[in-house]
Amino acid sequence: MVEIDAKYVKKVFGKNVKYYRFLKKYTQEKLAEIINVDVTSISDIECGCRGVQFETIAKLANALEVKVGQLFDDTINEKELPNDIRDFYVNQ
Repeated sequence: MVEIDAKYVKKVFGKNVKYYRFLKKYTQEKLAEIINVDVTSISDIECGCRGVQFETIAKLANALEVKVGQLFDDTINEKELPNDIRDFYVNQ
């Protein structure tokens, strides 16, 4: 049996939220507004510092227009993401 570390899952989830947020060209503030949470929550999710409730996972998937499983996919986007959305588009 493969043992899964919860910290790893949170990091993968957060990186995927950030990646899909960048593809939608949303700032953290915009995504927070769409799913009705404070911007600190989005920041904490993206850095893997916060666990996420099922309701929030569903809201994120809907806002980012992805399947829930895509937010947990540890094979997507192996490259490092920049801290700022503007840098993401400059380097694309």
